[in-house]
Amino acid sequence: MIIITILVFILIFGLIVFVHELGHFLVAKRTGVVVEEFAFGFPPKIFAWKRGETRYAINLLPLGGYVKLKGEDGGDKEAGSFVNKKARVRASILLAGIVMNLILSWVILTVIIILPKSVRGDGAVFVSAVLENTPAAEAGIKTGDAITKIDNLNISDGATLHSATQDKKDSSIKLNIRRNGNTIEKNIKLSDGDAPLGVATSTFSLSDISVSAYNAPVVAIQEIGRVIWGYIQFFGGIFGIGSTEVSADSVSGPVGIYGVVAQFVALGWVYVLFVTAQLSLAIAIFNLIPFPALDGGRVLFVFLKKIFKGKYITLQFEQIAHTVGFFILMGMFAIVTYRDILKLIK
Repeated sequence: MIIITILVFILIFGLIVFVHELGHFLVAKRTGVVVEEFAFGFPPKIFAWKRGETRYAINLLPLGGYVKLKGEDGGDKEAGSFVNKKARVRASILLAGIVMNLILSWVILTVIIILPKSVRGDGAVFVSAVLENTPAAEAGIKTGDAITKIDNLNISDGATLHSATQDKKDSSIKLNIRRNGNTIEKNIKLSDGDAPLGVATSTFSLSDISVSAYNAPVVAIQEIGRVIWGYIQFFGGIFGIGSTEVSADSVSGPVGIYGVVAQFVALGWVYVLFVTAQLSLAIAIFNLIPFPALDGGRVLFVFLKKIFKGKYITLQFEQIAHTVGFFILMGMFAIVTYRDILKLIK
């Protein structure tokens, strides 16, 4: 089972990364920018070949990829150079990966919604965030846990969970969760507040949607909008904006995400599709953040240069910003991964 989960994890991230980089590649080609290299995975290279002006490469580490554009570092201003294109063209190339991830998520969710209920299964509720100073945090509930039962009531969708916790405010309950293939039972005293348990959940239920194939794409878009709003609230909670405080345990790196993927693999192939759609959407939103080294940060610099006409935002300054941003992201990545490993050991 572990080997299957690892393979599924690699395939999911491989697909998401490939689609993202394909977006950059296609729009660059469409707008006349020379793509010098289109690589899947990170070096070392396994093999590579050249077709036309582009070298294609398959690298050993599958959890990544990149598209190298002519003149993206500003040093080459010849025909077909990225830096020579208008701001809107450069922005469209940079945003194309995000758009492709959104499209992938939309297509997968549409397919899932179209499937018969008998194929989709009964649904499951997964913890997507644990709020600070709540019964869930005190009981050790973790991001990725699947809530299966409250007392003798089976939980298969977010509405049932919400109703059960509201009905039992300020009371003690027996909560069953599934974590890494094991069922864990916890006795919890709920609070009397608006969120008696203190968790945010993935409320998309595979069993309670019944629409025609014609309406499925619209419902998928609505689901994506709901998830995006949840991420806005989540990031607001991290930075102390809004009324919801989010526990640091809600932030996961690859190790934590692997645990979540393992939960979905145990449920079946439909849920593997579902987690792929959710992760593709999460990567799109993350890359949209206007932080140096991310696609959103690069788009921000494109428009800052446009606004100031290159007087204050020099190429050297931008390169330094992206380099510093990259190392900050890698530092955060290392810290989150370390915490995920500690949680896994515990």
